[in-house]
Amino acid sequence: MALPLALAGAAQAAETAGEEVSRTLLGVSQLISQCARNVRVNKEAALALSGRIHELVTVITSELDVSEPTSHDETREWRAALVRFEALLVETQQLLETQSRRSFLSQVLYQDRNADKIRDLSERIRHASRTLMVAAHIQLQTTSDAWFNSNLDSAALAALDLQKEALAGVASEARASVQPSTTLPAQPSLHFGRGRETAVLVEVLTQPSQAYVALLGGPGMGKTSLALSVLHEPTVLRHYGGRRFFVSCDAADGQASCLAVIAGSLGISGTDRQTLEKRLVVALAAGDKPTFLVLDNFESAWESADGRADSERVLDLLASVSRLSFIITLRGTERPQGVPWTRPFFPPLAPLDDDAAKQLFLTVSDMSDRDPYLNSLLDDLGNVPLAVVLMANLAQYEAPAVLLTRWNELRTQMLTRDDGDHRHSSLDASIRLSLLSPRMTAQPDAARLLSLLALLPDGVFDSDLLQWASVINAPSRALSTLIQNALAYRTAEQRVQVLPPIRAYMQTHHPPNQRLLRGLYNHYFDLASLLLQEGKPSSPPSAVAAVAPEVENIDSIVRHALSHSDDGSKALDASICMCRLFADTGIGSPDLLETALSAARRADLKDHCADLILLRAMILGATAASAELPSWLQEAHDLYKLTGNVNGIIDTSIHLSRFWPPHEGIATVSRARTSAEERNDHRRAARCSQALARSYERLARLDVARECHEQAIASLRATGEAETRLIGWSMFRIAEYALQCCDVQGGIRALRDSLVSLRAANYPTAIGEAERILGTALLGQGDSRGAVEHLLLALEAYGKAGQVKNEMRCLTVLSRAHLLAGDHSAAADAYSRAARMKAAIEEDWPYGQGLLMEAAGRLALEQDDIPSAFAALRGARAAFRAKDPFVSLDLARIDEANVLVGLGEAFRFAANLESARRCFIVAAVLHRRTNVLFAVIVDLRHLALVVDDEPSRGILQAIIPPLHRLGGQAKLEGEESRYKLSMFAEAADVYRNTSIDSSVYFE
Repeated sequence: MALPLALAGAAQAAETAGEEVSRTLLGVSQLISQCARNVRVNKEAALALSGRIHELVTVITSELDVSEPTSHDETREWRAALVRFEALLVETQQLLETQSRRSFLSQVLYQDRNADKIRDLSERIRHASRTLMVAAHIQLQTTSDAWFNSNLDSAALAALDLQKEALAGVASEARASVQPSTTLPAQPSLHFGRGRETAVLVEVLTQPSQAYVALLGGPGMGKTSLALSVLHEPTVLRHYGGRRFFVSCDAADGQASCLAVIAGSLGISGTDRQTLEKRLVVALAAGDKPTFLVLDNFESAWESADGRADSERVLDLLASVSRLSFIITLRGTERPQGVPWTRPFFPPLAPLDDDAAKQLFLTVSDMSDRDPYLNSLLDDLGNVPLAVVLMANLAQYEAPAVLLTRWNELRTQMLTRDDGDHRHSSLDASIRLSLLSPRMTAQPDAARLLSLLALLPDGVFDSDLLQWASVINAPSRALSTLIQNALAYRTAEQRVQVLPPIRAYMQTHHPPNQRLLRGLYNHYFDLASLLLQEGKPSSPPSAVAAVAPEVENIDSIVRHALSHSDDGSKALDASICMCRLFADTGIGSPDLLETALSAARRADLKDHCADLILLRAMILGATAASAELPSWLQEAHDLYKLTGNVNGIIDTSIHLSRFWPPHEGIATVSRARTSAEERNDHRRAARCSQALARSYERLARLDVARECHEQAIASLRATGEAETRLIGWSMFRIAEYALQCCDVQGGIRALRDSLVSLRAANYPTAIGEAERILGTALLGQGDSRGAVEHLLLALEAYGKAGQVKNEMRCLTVLSRAHLLAGDHSAAADAYSRAARMKAAIEEDWPYGQGLLMEAAGRLALEQDDIPSAFAALRGARAAFRAKDPFVSLDLARIDEANVLVGLGEAFRFAANLESARRCFIVAAVLHRRTNVLFAVIVDLRHLALVVDDEPSRGILQAIIPPLHRLGGQAKLEGEESRYKLSMFAEAADVYRNTSIDSSVYFE
């Protein structure tokens, strides 16, 4: 009769109390787990203790049918052991609960004392659980014997005795397997992001057939944690019971054979290999349940050339054992030979996904998920589990900003715990083990290639690698070794890439020498130079397409060269090219600019300094207002004069003209245009014409400004090349003039035509402006759906160009468009996005506040909340009237006029028609002074709704024809105006010809 039958008989013979015991133990275990999660200091130790208790309770409740004892003595022994065990669990729960309730400062002050208490309780619980299990086994055996004695006849007992004798020899050899020399490691208390992998392994390992799995992956990827998690899964525990074993193969690194390490860990000894193999097979095959074995860090036994054959022989032996399944964890991507690995093969472990990495970091560190430095930290760690855990441990008592600063200085050296230089507690140690592996040391060129790949955050295609790695003897073989050891991998796009922690380690500990770097520098500097071709002010589209996928790599190479190369001029040239790419297209980042400028100043390279300062002014002038903009342009202008750089002088004059009085700008830029024409530089001549148009706009001479843009287009076409960027810009400005002069339909057609050129040039800044103005024009016509479509396109373009302020401005217009379309929810969402964007802008920006308050006022007006509408719109008007050096007077007047229209509507809804009339009159005057003539007509239409004097019929007669041209509605809800036209004309003349403050109307 087998043991399971005996257990079943024992269970039938006695009344069990298993369910009650299970509920008690599991209930306390859950409380301990909750308290452990709330501990902030010593959190890892608390979670480890919680996990150990959970494991012990699971074993007790799952593996033993706890029966009521049959004698008074046995009852006392069993109950005493159970009471002691339960009391320790309660004591643990109380300790952790007390710690979790204390303040963070108190926990820090008593950190060491509490750690000692946790260690002491852990040891006492381990001892108590063993005592309890021994008592349970004694009781179970006694109950089983009693049942047999009372239910089996003498013949059955005799047969049982014969069976026991037959099994005695096997049992003596297998006895060591029941009590291995080491206990199972605890289940990982923090294990996130491996749910799919765990589920797959559990399913494979609990099938009737045997399973052989190799867990592969790079350093710090969590192979051991995954294996232990699977080892302790309840389904696996029920399937294998106590026949689960964990063997660390660290000792099999030349000091002992693989067979000796496994046998020794299982408590098996022998005088020769044959005896060890026989006893190992017998021990692993013994028992009524199948056996599950984990061989951790198997590369220690298998990786060296002299130990590989022996290790593969051991694996082959294990595969021959009946009902044995095993997992090996192994660094790299190559599986040992000779084993029928379970198919489909389990893929090498990849980094955690973003959500899992964040959850793991937040659980360990207790940091807020809204911390602004969190994403930067995780990006630098590459979601590698070991790196995430070690950094999160530091974040328990160091500010994230400090950690990020330290990372930039120390890199992987800081990710080491205090318990030694071990692969599980030190990221450096884990990576170093992979670098010093026999496969890597046998191929020295692999480490050299890795030091170069570490400078390429986006990886590289094989074809490019072979071009710049020619200094390495056998780059293909070196690359194969890196992939074989999981120090590099191939992406879905077939790029060879290195994880961020490994890149950081190599840059700190194994930087490449100048001989290795030469080819890498030349390759990426030549690629960047395609962006800035002689005589072309912008990057050719073909060059942009070639460079865009390599932006991050070029940035990294340039930064390294600026810090390490003896000749930094080529790196500075590449920096200028990359900054120009961002200025032209929004691709890349301007962060490199300041680093390059500092290097140029140190080297006293004046032309490079001037180019970079000019680019700084162009980029920041387009993306954010800065009071230093004129001084930057002037500094660049002066440097160009020192070096006699005529092109630079012309370029800076064009930009500086925005800050000069119009007449001074016209005189200076006219001279610059003459200089460009004399040198047959048609492009710069065209840009001078565009700058002249801007000055004439400020003088309200739109006819001359239009002629300047037409001259610019003619000059650009004279080059014989497709200058879509500059031509598109002039077309866009001409379209704006048409709108301002009431030719709305012509302006809309011109805007659409200009967008064709601007999109062909990939010019996001101008695309955003053209789409926004087109959307606003359609909104004025009542085409809210078309307005929303183009405003969304404007948002997309502004986002690409990094123009946060213009993006926010566009959102406020989009909110109004959604309101007119009747989509209140979308309008509120656009306003909320604008508000969040405004909050993210650190500087004081009254104009932006005005835009936001105007949008809030219109939302309130639509919801019939008249008091809130008045408050918001009046606040918006005050903000627009505040002086902003980077908002033109005309733009501020236009926005103020728009707010006055909103205020007029609010007054009309409040039946205060006199105040409404004043608002609409002043709005019309402001729009007339800024030459926005179509807006004047719209203002008069509003005015006609609130006047009640008979002579005002003339207003309708005057605005109906232009309303037809504008596509507006001529019929005004059946109402006729009777306001005195002479009164309006008189008021308009007063405001047009005097400087009286219109605010007197609202006192």
